[in-house]
Amino acid sequence: MMVEDVSLDDSPLRDAPVLVARVRCGKGALRRSRCGRKAPGYDNGGGGRSWRHQDFGCFRVELSGPVPRVECRPHGVVVSRVPWAEPGGRFTRDFGSECAWLMTVAGQKTVSGFPHIAWRTAGDIARRIDSSVAEHRPNAERVLDPFHIVSWMTDALDRVGKRLWNQARRDGNTTATEAMRGVEYAVPGNPGDLTERQSTALATLADADPEGQLYRSWQLREPLRTLPRQPVERAEAELKRWIGRASRRRIPEIVEPCGKIRRRRDDILTTIRLGCSNARIEAFNNKIKVTIRMAYGFRNTDNLIAMIKLRCSGPPIHLPTPIL
Repeated sequence: MMVEDVSLDDSPLRDAPVLVARVRCGKGALRRSRCGRKAPGYDNGGGGRSWRHQDFGCFRVELSGPVPRVECRPHGVVVSRVPWAEPGGRFTRDFGSECAWLMTVAGQKTVSGFPHIAWRTAGDIARRIDSSVAEHRPNAERVLDPFHIVSWMTDALDRVGKRLWNQARRDGNTTATEAMRGVEYAVPGNPGDLTERQSTALATLADADPEGQLYRSWQLREPLRTLPRQPVERAEAELKRWIGRASRRRIPEIVEPCGKIRRRRDDILTTIRLGCSNARIEAFNNKIKVTIRMAYGFRNTDNLIAMIKLRCSGPPIHLPTPIL
């Protein structure tokens, strides 16, 4: 990479001053973007591009430069590969690696706030790394936890209830407001775990809102709970039928989980076929979180790690028995 110039762009079109470094590839470094092999140059590409880089102090940094095109026999004329970014990416490799590392050790607020990117953008970066797993581990099979599959619809169901309740309250419909208030805690729960009062409220769910959207959304969630316990052939047919039903409901909150389940359909069927679950990992995570809260008074992290090992490794520790 050849650095031609570095300047500070503080134009009013930007939210904050940006440090722009103009870069270009060396003449002997032109390679195909898909296979990475050297190729003869074709033209200058008709313009330049910008890539977001790691911040320098309090300034955002962008790399800007031309992207020439090269000749590729299998794919024709394609954009050349640049050494500082992945093909088709909007960020440099270093910036993507930093965001990926943050996603493994921090939460959503830290990831979106520290590098100043949206949470959806962080998801796009993770998806690029996800594609590399398929490239280097082609025989790996992806599985999803059944609990999280149901939680997609549970969250959507909660959003439907809130929207309908707010709408009924604005319209002055006290009957619908009281009916939906009664099923607030009954709808997210499992039918077998409800109290008698919640079961009574759930029985009136069909008449809770005028259009019946809350009841139809609840009907979509229940088949997902029983789906992992069915044979693969039957589960495949049920999942196809569920996607068709969810697409025809035309409920705004159902669009996102329906599209997510449609995209992850093969992963869901693999989960059912293998019978895998991350319930044990989730249990360990919860135990570790409780241990961290218990260890607030510890002076160093070594004692915390020792306490986590003591509580999670399951050594046979018994109270001393008095000898008479």
